Amino acid sequence: MDLGTLSILALTDQLVGTIENSSGGARLERRADGLVMASHLLLLKAQLLARATRPAA
Repeated sequence: MDLGTLSILALTDQLVGTIENSSGGARLERRADGLVMASHLLLLKAQLLARATRPAA
């Protein structure tokens, strides 16, 4: 997966949609796993963006 092309908005929309649509169908552990995975992807993307915008020393 290329995090450089990952859209934070698309990932967030997918996460919210998954949580809203699986309120009764998926087990809590499964939803929690998805939330943790999405948050790790967002963290990695944020670190990538921060590194790209940091001025060279």
